[in-house]
Amino acid sequence: MFLDASFFVSLIRYMSKKEIEESFVYKLGDLAWFVPYGAKRAVQGEIVAINLEIEEAYVSLMEIVESKYRTTRPDLLADTAAEAKKLNTNRPHKRVT
Repeated sequence: MFLDASFFVSLIRYMSKKEIEESFVYKLGDLAWFVPYGAKRAVQGEIVAINLEIEEAYVSLMEIVESKYRTTRPDLLADTAAEAKKLNTNRPHKRVT
């Protein structure tokens, strides 16, 4: 069974575009903590791209330790690993099949 993106959007409460733009304090080159989807541990990454212009805003980061490129929502970035883990608890972890 194929599920379209609108199904997953309904599972997660997204901040409105205005809320994201007002609360977003990071800029290109900044370091931020986040929990990659499917992971349990927070990782630190350098922000390489920011796109707040579209309906589902995103931030692209490059992990510091493993040099992997990751994408996450702007509202899931934090200054510390502990804060990132707290933000991650609201995100669904079950796979939908």
